[in-house]
Amino acid sequence: MQNHIRETLFSTNHLKLRITVSMGVAKLGPNDVTSNLFYERTDRMLYHSKGQGRDQVTIEKEN
Repeated sequence: MQNHIRETLFSTNHLKLRITVSMGVAKLGPNDVTSNLFYERTDRMLYHSKGQGRDQVTIEKEN
């Protein structure tokens, strides 16, 4: 998905744009008794990706 987005040329308002995407990935686990716990971990992964620069994916390590 990341490669597809990076390689796609987007057109808007007579402009041609290439974009990149940073992502955070976490796995829903048995300790996620509320959805907030899962979303907080995923959000941390996203902000880690953003901190590493453009076009990054951070995947949560399994315990």
